[in-house]
Amino acid sequence: MKKRFIATLLAFTMLLSCVCVSSFAVENTKLTVLSVDKLDEKGQTVQKNVAQVSNNDIIAVTFGVRAGTESISACDYQIKINYNGKALETWSQSIDKNEEFYKAVASNKKLVSDASLWLTPTVKDSSIGCITVAGSYAAEPDNGDYTTLNATASAGESIDVVKLAFKVKDQAESGKLLFSFDESYSALNYYCKVDAVTTAPLEFECETAGVDISGKTPELSEVTLNVSNPITVNGTTGATVNAAATSAQGTNLTDKVNWTVNGPEGAGENDVTIAANGTITVGAKAKAGNYTITAKGDDTTATGSANATLEVARAAEQYTVEVTPAAAELTIPVGEAKAETTYRAAVTNQYGETVKDPTVEWSLSEKATGVSIDNAGKVTVTAGAKDPITSSKQFTVTAKYGAAEGAAEGEASLTVKRAASVVKSMDLAASAAKPVIPADGINTLRNTDQ
Repeated sequence: MKKRFIATLLAFTMLLSCVCVSSFAVENTKLTVLSVDKLDEKGQTVQKNVAQVSNNDIIAVTFGVRAGTESISACDYQIKINYNGKALETWSQSIDKNEEFYKAVASNKKLVSDASLWLTPTVKDSSIGCITVAGSYAAEPDNGDYTTLNATASAGESIDVVKLAFKVKDQAESGKLLFSFDESYSALNYYCKVDAVTTAPLEFECETAGVDISGKTPELSEVTLNVSNPITVNGTTGATVNAAATSAQGTNLTDKVNWTVNGPEGAGENDVTIAANGTITVGAKAKAGNYTITAKGDDTTATGSANATLEVARAAEQYTVEVTPAAAELTIPVGEAKAETTYRAAVTNQYGETVKDPTVEWSLSEKATGVSIDNAGKVTVTAGAKDPITSSKQFTVTAKYGAAEGAAEGEASLTVKRAASVVKSMDLAASAAKPVIPADGINTLRNTDQ
């Protein structure tokens, strides 16, 4: 009869919590680990509220709800608890008491471990690394008001929900022993009216918590990256990747190892770097190739080594062309002479790398007789340029690198000018007037032809 009542009550509370009254939302209310106690082989408590456990220790873990800024209430629950099955195993002091620790405990009067009001929880699912439990009240209030059956806690205090016992495995590694909760499954309800079927959900946050294990020195087993290869850089934007080091038991050793990076041939020491916490910085101009990320233990907090490969790829190259002349001004020569200067093109990509011996296409902004440029960037000016150029003329010298679509170009100016005019001879007319200084010394001019 009691079991039938429990099943009915659980079904009603879970169903009606979805449709009846508003939820009880309290800021900072958390479903968490409230305490960890050490037990002896008989299941008796030998040390309360421990912060560290060791190999082969037996522990009792109390799970419950800690109130935030306001008081809270609860009358039933279902929670899924996750734990490290490689470090812990569920424990009971004898075969015939396998559910000895699947029961509720609390300092509240209505929630003492042997109280008939708060039943032994139902274990819905128990597998390595996961336990699902549920429980509720199995009594009626004397005054008919079911709200009096709610377990309550004032702000900052807690409601113990369930206590489970575990044994720390002999080969468990040193590290954190953490317990977490499945948020999508875990729920608590409270009576919000005097009748037996009207409940509402208690809103809370799931908090991961636990204790430290002083166990075996962990041995590195694996290095993982939080991204998929390859990582692409483009010369402007790099990337951040997180590396994690773990042991075979899943102990997180990321901050307990020494990290190094070994890049491909030609990679700079700052192309890809890694910090002590496993954060990898990929530079925007990192060389493409495979980088080996290695974690190595110091033989005190961790032993062995492990690595992972980070592949870096580059976006398609984009180029910049810079054109410089030996001389940017030429004077039109005379006769068979030539005036020459050579323009050079430096081609670089967005990764700061210079293209060696680039093949470029040279051109002038317009055609002019006597002015030309060849495939090597050499400009030649001959005397024929004096016909189209009466004084001086500006040209643009262009160097183009790459295919027609997406080709890069660079420019520089060229001035071609005529030489300054020089008077080479002068003819004087035979009949030109000749000045004569008179004998009398008078400063006058006379034409001797008169």
